Amino acid sequence: MGLELHFFDFAQAVRGFANWLYACSVRCKRVVEVSGKVDPFYGGPEYETAASFGSYCGVDSLAAVSVANQLCNMYGLDTIS
Repeated sequence: MGLELHFFDFAQAVRGFANWLYACSVRCKRVVEVSGKVDPFYGGPEYETAASFGSYCGVDSLAAVSVANQLCNMYGLDTIS
């Protein structure tokens, strides 16, 4: 069984992995790392991205949502708009 898209699983996957700009006061960038699939450089999905690629599409895999998020970030697509 993979990483399911539930709040507690999401929180566990991103816990301890944070990367932000030095002077940023919000520090919102969360990092998800899935070995061989998701590069932590692109960060983890935001709430709206997780909902759009996950719940709305019937996908319950955090890894799959994170891959979709990474592809959008790689190609410069905004996942929230």
